Amino acid sequence: MYILGINISHHASICLLKDGDLIFYLEDDRLSGLKESEFTTKSLISSLANVILYTKHVNHVIFSTFGKNMNCRNPDDVMIEYIKSKLSEFGITYDQLHFNLEHHLYHAANAFYSSEFEESAALIMDGGGVQYNEYIDLREVESMYYFSNNKCNLIKKHYSKNNIHFNGIAEKHKDNIIFSPSLSCGWIFNTISISTAAGPGKVMGMASYGDSSRVDNGGWFNHDKECDIWVTDNEKILECYLKHSNIGHFNPHTNDYKCKFDYQTAADIAKKVQEETKKHTINLIDQILNLCNTKNVVLSGGYFLNCVNNYQYLEEFPDINFYIDPIAHDGGTAIGAARYLWHCVLGNSQRYPLKTLYLGG
Repeated sequence: MYILGINISHHASICLLKDGDLIFYLEDDRLSGLKESEFTTKSLISSLANVILYTKHVNHVIFSTFGKNMNCRNPDDVMIEYIKSKLSEFGITYDQLHFNLEHHLYHAANAFYSSEFEESAALIMDGGGVQYNEYIDLREVESMYYFSNNKCNLIKKHYSKNNIHFNGIAEKHKDNIIFSPSLSCGWIFNTISISTAAGPGKVMGMASYGDSSRVDNGGWFNHDKECDIWVTDNEKILECYLKHSNIGHFNPHTNDYKCKFDYQTAADIAKKVQEETKKHTINLIDQILNLCNTKNVVLSGGYFLNCVNNYQYLEEFPDINFYIDPIAHDGGTAIGAARYLWHCVLGNSQRYPLKTLYLGG
């Protein structure tokens, strides 16, 4: 049995499972040269040519996405129809096509089924996943799951607008679903780091040279006891951003700064961002351990590309076994979707933990 997973979010990617075993994975930007790009209706989607090196017929095709509606360029339904036409163009046939609006679930599935754990809690943190529904403009920002073999249970999911100009408290929508005006750790990194250091990766490096006390304005996360969740103090984050917003303002189009770059201030802010998001993540790990009877935790979603902070969790929880998804960005959701289909939908128990990142691409 062949399962083809296709991610149509950013980091557009494809993967191929044969009887549950991951035999091929490729991010399309390796061929297009457009870093971290999404598929568009003008994309060649050359990565599909690699599928026919293994098979021209797949039993299942499953799509993953962060949820692009009609207000977005190249919305999901348009892209799915386009990719169906490209499959036909490449001579690839299939029996069944699957599309469910899931994002964090596929991050979690990729992390768990790539690990060697028989059971595990899963914590997912990123900039934002799928919208709650078409009428409520809130996207998943933090999710907790519990996996055991080929079963998965949702423990808690946090939805947010990711808008710095909103503040307030959390609200329970259902027992395990919470709405709030909180900012995700991914949003904080992307927004502040673009202004200060031209990208999240540089924030991690610069933080080593920073002193957060020089920009300290108190903690950025407050605990909402009623909902048992941590919510950002958006006024404090906005205050920090505006106070230090003239330190450089990197322009990615010109690869330069609009004014003289103040490295030390940028490093100080980077340190503050690292510290606050690390403390928040430690609180979430502590919470998921209290909610799940396990010593195993898998971590995925774009925030866990933060390899500097990842080491801190090992020190904070020495008795816990961690597995951090090596493909924690959206590209990995193609694998997660395919693995989820194989294990949780089709009910197969045969596991193939990830042994290498050399996956044919």
